[in-house]
Amino acid sequence: MRRDGKARIVNYTLFGEIADVPSLVHCETLEARAPRHDRRLGVHRHPRLHQWVLLVRGSGQVQIEADDLPMQAPCLVNIPPGVVHAFRFARDAAGWVVTLSSELFTRSGAETERLRTMLMNPGVTACAPDMIALARAIQHEYDTRAFAADHVVAAQALQMFGLVARAMHEGPVTTIGARADHHLRRFAELVEAHWAEHRPVAEYARALGITAHHLGRLTRAANGQTPRQWVAERVLHEARRTLAYSDLSIAAIASRLGFTDPAHFSRFFRRATGRSPREFRNGVPSIG
Repeated sequence: MRRDGKARIVNYTLFGEIADVPSLVHCETLEARAPRHDRRLGVHRHPRLHQWVLLVRGSGQVQIEADDLPMQAPCLVNIPPGVVHAFRFARDAAGWVVTLSSELFTRSGAETERLRTMLMNPGVTACAPDMIALARAIQHEYDTRAFAADHVVAAQALQMFGLVARAMHEGPVTTIGARADHHLRRFAELVEAHWAEHRPVAEYARALGITAHHLGRLTRAANGQTPRQWVAERVLHEARRTLAYSDLSIAAIASRLGFTDPAHFSRFFRRATGRSPREFRNGVPSIG
């Protein structure tokens, strides 16, 4: 896969789009998405999203970090948060892209070290019929947006975590080994587990066994953010999602997000978005 050594690595929150999406799961077909990008998607990463590409027909190539890996249907590409990747699809490629908030990963039962290690390892593995059937069901729920669709889709995605981990455990899997930065991915996991505690950067660094300065160099190289900005953006993402999809009061949301003073939360939110929490909530379109 051709590379440009000076190309900027883009941080996406969705497959090929830079936007704020409060839902936990996004699903679409390759047939709908890939042609819009000339069947190529340049080098990018998802700082707080886990992504699967299920290829059920055709072929392609995925670049993961510095390695090019072939894709031949049926296969699944596992892309954990923070991993640099790019895609090129053949004209006959068909399948699904399932993108999940890393918050859902923490709900997946992946707290056991063995399962977490398996799912945080990027690579290409076989795509079994039950995984294909589940992806089709996720797409159906996502597209129809029936009552309780978000709840059903989240449960289906949790089931997919187990199936993917099982497939990677049983192999064969084409992976990139340890090229992806372990400290950066572990920091992302720690942020997911503790973002509401507003821990100091030094505490995260101690948990990683590195200095706060070293952690700052890693995060700035990854997405141009300081560790503090990384954590704040995670809090902001949760704030937007909760404002959009719950009827909790602003004070209750502030407490849930770890703010002892609702006014402090409102100032934090306005500085980041230019709107108050109430203004943001009033601007969210109602769903179905």
